[in-house]
Amino acid sequence: VSQSRYCGVGSVPTFLIDDLNLSACDLIHLDIEGYELKAFTGARKTIEKFKPVICFEFHDAWDENTLDFVTANTSCFRFDGNRYGKVYSPYPNCLKIDNNGNVYLLGQFRSEEIYVGDFTLSNSALGNVTCDILLVRYDHLGEVSWAEKIGDSDEEFGRGICVDNENNILAVGTFGGSDFIFNDSIMIGGGACNSTFIIKFDSLFNRSWGKTFGVMPNNEAQCIAIDPSGNPLAAAIVTGK
Repeated sequence: VSQSRYCGVGSVPTFLIDDLNLSACDLIHLDIEGYELKAFTGARKTIEKFKPVICFEFHDAWDENTLDFVTANTSCFRFDGNRYGKVYSPYPNCLKIDNNGNVYLLGQFRSEEIYVGDFTLSNSALGNVTCDILLVRYDHLGEVSWAEKIGDSDEEFGRGICVDNENNILAVGTFGGSDFIFNDSIMIGGGACNSTFIIKFDSLFNRSWGKTFGVMPNNEAQCIAIDPSGNPLAAAIVTGK
């Protein structure tokens, strides 16, 4: 929207989420700078009826009432980051639920430290902060079971995650630099190019193996799924020659 064309004082029509009379609601995602509580209050019946996943930005003391509302009506998954004395949110990219109702969240964080439940994770590149991968497991009540970081001084990003029939977890993402180590698996990357990784671990984060597409042009994983035979299928964007 061009500010030169659309500026000045005016009125904006508003309505309650409950007034939409939705037939289904799986997700409510809000980033409206302090007005989240008003929106949630207008969605109370929808939340009670459909129990959607709720995602909203929480960054200041005046959001405490919003957090109280959400935790009173849902299971709340919360995580905070700290960089140079300021709070910086992590970047969650994907979540999956296993057969027991546990929730697995995958993403990355650029903060010097990140706090997830009672866990504190420190970035591998203190002083010159790059992204490390963030993995969190919540139980069905929203309590943090464990939180792990993976990475070194190069950039790493978590992109996609899936759960197989035996509740093993597979995750994909990208890494910079010449290699990426997961358990005893050393994955060779393209150096200056981004490379794809695929890792497998169980519900307690016992690590099984790690794979990569190998040394090839810039390749960035986007998602992963399991086929009917239990084989992982990963997709990536490949650029360059």
